[in-house]
Amino acid sequence: DRQLGRLKKRTAAERRTLVEHGQEFRNWALCEQAAFESIRLAPNHPQEAREWAHLGVRIAELAPGEETWRWRLEGWARHFLANAERACNDLPAAERARARGRKLWEAGAPGDPGLLEEAWLPGLEANLRKDQRRLPEALERIDEALALAPREMRAEVLLSKSNILRRLDDPEGSTAVLLEAEPLIDAQREPRLAFGVRFNLLVDLCALGRAAEAAPRLPAVRMLAERLGEPL
Repeated sequence: DRQLGRLKKRTAAERRTLVEHGQEFRNWALCEQAAFESIRLAPNHPQEAREWAHLGVRIAELAPGEETWRWRLEGWARHFLANAERACNDLPAAERARARGRKLWEAGAPGDPGLLEEAWLPGLEANLRKDQRRLPEALERIDEALALAPREMRAEVLLSKSNILRRLDDPEGSTAVLLEAEPLIDAQREPRLAFGVRFNLLVDLCALGRAAEAAPRLPAVRMLAERLGEPL
């Protein structure tokens, strides 16, 4: 957290310089934190998300350890770069990053000490397939992610599944998975995730002709939106 805090105080160029010249900024945990920072920024600040994702990839390339471990780590990080490219509406770049990431991830399997959460990979691929309008593949990947996800990730994955189901014009299915996700979220600790789930639920309930159920939920969603304070 201390290293991440130092990076967050710098410009993108300064962050890259620190990683290139500072051994303390070349470790798998900081790569993971950079990837998660890109996830946090992607909905409202996609260009910044892409910068953080690129930084995570570079940290992985420079990380200490066996070459196969660096491949594994870089493959994982490149899936987050693919997500950031998707958020920037560059789907060809996103697909290239995902494909490269998958190859590295698989090549690095012999060196994997089990430190990385694998569920992120099919989950992020599912979001890309959704935007590519390859919806049957998106559903397959998101169900794979759900099968792998630990409890603390399930709400995030279920939110992604609801977005895919909405693209499939299935508000009833989307509502069901959002209701499953809602009790898994601590709104104080995860306001962005809570907002996404609760906002989507309002939309789905209205689409199902259940606006009377949606209305009492609106003030809490409005409070979350104001707390986040994001332009989008």
